[in-house]
Amino acid sequence: MFCLLFIFSAASILAGALFFDKFNIGTFKPWHGWFGFRVLSPTFLIIGVGSWLLPMIFFCLTSLMLETIFEDLHRRMLLSHSTPMDLTALKREYHKLCKVVELADKVLAPLLLVFVSVYIPLLCFSFYNVAKPRDEDSQIFILHNLLWFLLAAAILAVILVFRSKVGEKV
Repeated sequence: MFCLLFIFSAASILAGALFFDKFNIGTFKPWHGWFGFRVLSPTFLIIGVGSWLLPMIFFCLTSLMLETIFEDLHRRMLLSHSTPMDLTALKREYHKLCKVVELADKVLAPLLLVFVSVYIPLLCFSFYNVAKPRDEDSQIFILHNLLWFLLAAAILAVILVFRSKVGEKV
């Protein structure tokens, strides 16, 4: 899903840079004098999209791993009801996993704070620009803000769903 999003974003950036002059920073003064800026601007924008998606992938994969670990513990606890097993060993295993979640929380909490603190204002600004366009706004500007609105909403939804699944498993 993330690779598909990256490919779609890169294709959109390239299409926007080729077909719309106002989409490429290299077409504005003082950068329009050198053709290299027209090539480098979309290139760095694509790299920026990749670096923007990488923390999201890290967050989701870490959440999936933690969720899988707790599902495995839950499965082993269900098996302990049918066969005699050491309950203290399961309790120790649960406390170890809680420590792992605590450590992961220390790593992921700042990342979650950045996601929420960036995407909620972006969501609000984009929604405002779409819901109340000015007379001089073009259709491309409204479409651009609508896409940012949908993207920010989707990213927030994915991150919060993954975070809640881990909390539910714990």
